[in-house]
Amino acid sequence: MSKLGICISPFMGLSLARLAEFAQESENAGIEGIFIPEGKNDGLICCYATAKATNCVMVATWIVNIFLREAALCSWAARQIAQETPGRLILGLGVSHRPLLESLGIRVPDPRGRLRRYTQELRNFLGGQDTSRPIAGGVPIYFAALALETVRLGAEIADGLMLDICTVDRLQTAAATACDTLNRKGRSRPHFTITTGIPLFLHPDRDWALAAAQRTLARYASLPA
Repeated sequence: MSKLGICISPFMGLSLARLAEFAQESENAGIEGIFIPEGKNDGLICCYATAKATNCVMVATWIVNIFLREAALCSWAARQIAQETPGRLILGLGVSHRPLLESLGIRVPDPRGRLRRYTQELRNFLGGQDTSRPIAGGVPIYFAALALETVRLGAEIADGLMLDICTVDRLQTAAATACDTLNRKGRSRPHFTITTGIPLFLHPDRDWALAAAQRTLARYASLPA
């Protein structure tokens, strides 16, 4: 069953108070999930502010950068948010992009291997070592996945995927790849969720919206992945 969510980007200068207002407006409009990216902000703090400002909408990190915090700290923060808003937090994990990390002095020798180890550590800290379970400590773990190898890893050990700017063909390929891995690993398809982000640019002036779209997509397309 398809559900509709919205991404709110606080690192574009949005205060926590305004983020909370947007979250309330989104929930009132019938949005079922709010996804919070992490740039020059703390994704988990923003998820907490979002969750506390709403009543039932799902709140997800989109994504937490695994190279910026240790698994123990990530699990403690996620657990606290989940305790305050039970059943509403999704922990999206990702490896970000090599140029961005290297500009911060962070080496990225084996990002996919790091993601596997990080997830195993997270599940241990969250109290669920059995990776066949759909929920770890009450917090589902999704992977940001651009490469099909990461899609396979997500289907092997995560609870869902977070795809972004996919064509229909690419989305179908990713879904088929995930389903094949789930079947091979004996995992339950109904407990595995695939999300995808689609950029949307709204403005009364079509040319203004188009220019914003061109700037955003050009910047994204310049990244190696």
